[in-house]
Amino acid sequence: MAKIRSIFYKRYPNTAITSIELEKNLLSTHYDITGVDDNTEYTLKIHADTGKVITHNKEQLDADEKNGTAKNNEAIAFDNIISLDSAVNKAKDAAGDGSLNGRSLEKDDGRTYWEISLKDGNNNVAVKLDANSGQVIEKDEDD
Repeated sequence: MAKIRSIFYKRYPNTAITSIELEKNLLSTHYDITGVDDNTEYTLKIHADTGKVITHNKEQLDADEKNGTAKNNEAIAFDNIISLDSAVNKAKDAAGDGSLNGRSLEKDDGRTYWEISLKDGNNNVAVKLDANSGQVIEKDEDD
């Protein structure tokens, strides 16, 4: 995760990361990272194995998000979050065993959380965990 953040900050200095999601598909595994500065939102898609930037994009923030509002409200503070491994283990404890299907780190309404998706046969379970305490916020099962 530190390597991926470093790639993002090298391309977009003076920004704050607002979400990181690891996605797997048939062709590749990549990170989707979103961040903001005072007036612009930036997105990068980075190959998980090579660290190569696949795509990048930027767009102006809406008026209510400009002038640092989004940066102050949505920035993820990485110094106090539990590790991805710990989050996955806690999600498995809460949902039962299953293969890891997806994971993301996001911030919403002032709360930073891990969302861990597990697949066990035909059953999909998404577990949201407080990224600071590791406490389960929500568990959603989809048969």
